[in-house]
Amino acid sequence: MTTGTDADPNKNKKMNDIILSYISYITSTHFASGAAGAVVRYATSKDKNLKENIAGGIAGALTASYVTPLITSILSIDESSRSASGIAFVLGLIGLYLTEALVRIIANYSKHPVIPTAISLEGIATAINVSAELSNNNNNKQDNEDDNNRTDGKSAQ
Repeated sequence: MTTGTDADPNKNKKMNDIILSYISYITSTHFASGAAGAVVRYATSKDKNLKENIAGGIAGALTASYVTPLITSILSIDESSRSASGIAFVLGLIGLYLTEALVRIIANYSKHPVIPTAISLEGIATAINVSAELSNNNNNKQDNEDDNNRTDGKSAQ
């Protein structure tokens, strides 16, 4: 049985090399460009809530890390180009807003899920729109029921 002092010193070196390699990779990729965009968003934001801006910065950097390769692939742009870094910067700048919008779309869709008729962007978009219409109709129906159930004799306006 080995103790902490008998452990392989190369194992610690390998772990340190892995960590340093990962940090080097992150700082030279879309994550860093996205983080820079998030910093600019913070600097120009009227709301200086530190916790929200840190969360926004992380969301922006992560959005840039994961969405930039998708966009560069769709647009046939080399991922290591300056254009890709610019895309990552913009995604970092607006990443929080994109993630908030996506969460809202998913939350609304989950209330009235509709199965897409085709596995394509058009089919998925149509299913999301139908789901949103069902949610809106349900909200309008609820508002009308609330108006009918008022006890003060006044109608809501």
